[in-house]
Amino acid sequence: MRETSGGRVHISGPVPLNDITRAVETIKIGYEKYGVRCFWARPNPFNHRTLGSKYYDPMYEILIELNCAFATHEFMGLNGTSAGSERFRTFTEWHTVVHPMEQQMAMLSMMVHGVFERHPKLRVGYMEGNCSWLPWWLWRMEEQLELAGEKEMPECRKSPTEYFKNNCWITTEPDEKGVYHVIDELGDDRILWESDYPHPDSKYPYSSEHFLDMPKVSDASKRKILWDNALDFYQFPVSYLPTEFKEATATNKAAV
Repeated sequence: MRETSGGRVHISGPVPLNDITRAVETIKIGYEKYGVRCFWARPNPFNHRTLGSKYYDPMYEILIELNCAFATHEFMGLNGTSAGSERFRTFTEWHTVVHPMEQQMAMLSMMVHGVFERHPKLRVGYMEGNCSWLPWWLWRMEEQLELAGEKEMPECRKSPTEYFKNNCWITTEPDEKGVYHVIDELGDDRILWESDYPHPDSKYPYSSEHFLDMPKVSDASKRKILWDNALDFYQFPVSYLPTEFKEATATNKAAV
């Protein structure tokens, strides 16, 4: 894909969570043979382990060693292992809950079980699960940690907000109107833009135009979300970056 696109397209490599030895080997092969700089896994539990389990520490260690990012991305397909699958039977119900709620639970597990305490240089992106819920979710975790966190979660030594600002990124959809609330509460440094192409809820071919027309978000924030933050998250080698830029002429308004 990277070759046929002239170096414009880069992939995130999937990691098998059911076998930590294979996971580490997969990351090494992807990095060395295919130039992969980000690896991803589903946010769901595997073999009754969540992403906060120390079982996955070797995976996080090799990611840091290779300066690679880690991302979580949910999809619908395995009954009984993802949010909503145990009670909903329609696409509308299941798809409404599965992406944001699985990202919320993965973030919770990694924060309270000390992943970012043990691996302070780990970069994690919670992908395609929206972002408007984030300020509330961080507050909710902090409230619960005040109740029983000291006893139950001794490895969680900072607030979820601190961990997020140090280690985490989240994505906004092209037309997610609540993104300005996230910027107001947490700043614009940790938000990535996602087009969701080619899924049916994508705004393609006017994904970027939808976002550029977004009200209540400054041009400076839009630039960071569309470009700067991705460079910070992925930390691609200079050779991966484009050398020429062309200004898009079409706009969503003009196309209507």
